[in-house]
Amino acid sequence: MNCKKSNCRWLLTVSIVLFAVWLGPAAAHAEMCVLDEVPAATLLLPYFEVSLDNPERNAIVTVNNATPEPTLLHVTFWTDWGVPSIDFDIFLTGYDVQVFNLYEMFSVGYVPITADDQSDPGDTISPAGDPSWDGDIQDCQNFFPFYVNPLINGNNLDRLRRGHTGQPGPGSAPEDACFGSPSPGLARGYMTFDVARRCSTEFAMEPDYFVGLNPVVMAENRVFGDVTYLVTPTGPESPKAYTLPLVHIEADPSFDADSTASAATFYGRYAAGGADHREPLGATWAVPFYDDQLITSIRAWRDSTAVADATDGYPCDTGPPVSIDHQAIQCWNDQEDVVELCASGDCFATETQSISVDTLTLPWSRGWCRLDLRTNGDSPAQSWVSALHNPSGGDGPASSLPAMSLGGACTGSPVP
Repeated sequence: MNCKKSNCRWLLTVSIVLFAVWLGPAAAHAEMCVLDEVPAATLLLPYFEVSLDNPERNAIVTVNNATPEPTLLHVTFWTDWGVPSIDFDIFLTGYDVQVFNLYEMFSVGYVPITADDQSDPGDTISPAGDPSWDGDIQDCQNFFPFYVNPLINGNNLDRLRRGHTGQPGPGSAPEDACFGSPSPGLARGYMTFDVARRCSTEFAMEPDYFVGLNPVVMAENRVFGDVTYLVTPTGPESPKAYTLPLVHIEADPSFDADSTASAATFYGRYAAGGADHREPLGATWAVPFYDDQLITSIRAWRDSTAVADATDGYPCDTGPPVSIDHQAIQCWNDQEDVVELCASGDCFATETQSISVDTLTLPWSRGWCRLDLRTNGDSPAQSWVSALHNPSGGDGPASSLPAMSLGGACTGSPVP
């Protein structure tokens, strides 16, 4: 969806005025190691769950270009085992808006149709108007124009659907191999959106994604976005919807593994020495829960620090060789009683998941939990946590908020 048709110009006009006031100069210097919602070099959708046959259980992602410059985004889908399933590029003219309907992607393979100026000289696919800029992106002449959906088809669509539902043999992988946890009919995982300098089909673990004479990505903070989740109703009411900002990960060309005590960067497991130049996320989180009138689900994205096998996958019955451990998960009530959960490390053990509080067998219906998701090894093991609160009776709106950060992955030191 390209929102620069005549019936969408009012949105761009309002957005431009608001961002001129809010953002100030487009070239503002990044404030690294601060988890804030500002234009970023990478956007993270930390968790999604999408039905393959029910559009009322869906996630709709919006990404926006905060600058007048033409910008390329390299989009990657990742399973909950941290395996990349598919990637593609999206072109944004200045101040552009693109919308990703994940149900349409998983059900029929539809993606936003875009093209840079050299592939769309008539501006019929990705038009640009005052004050936005159009332009050519390196190496995109062999990628654009993509004028016809579905763009994801054949083995690629098979890999996407089977990989994110944990079914064996996605695409050309071995028949007894899986890329994610089994969840028939429900696709789960996370997504990344990286500001890129050139078109490519490369995943983050490939050699020249971050380094070399002509790396794929750039350390420029240009984009922002959000996700709207649709929740399947439990009764006759309409689907519920709630919106969260995507995780905005800033970059600075001078930021690397020597910039922090932890030597952590967001893509540090793929980029030696912190060559991705992106800030890491949090490590310890506070999450309130209300399990009497509301059902709370904790959604956690975690960095396993391991580089997954993107080609052959893993045995379906065992998954990756090692699950992700943690330091401590503790919960309190209003009397300051405390209980420790998941001592065996069987909670939040994959790269992304949603866990309902009522499955954690807490002795109280209200309180808060402290999730210290640092691993027991040397790595700070960054993470991101949010909570979904859904009315237990099914009536009323759902709501969600990011968890409170109690400590980031930049320091690498214990958190009180």
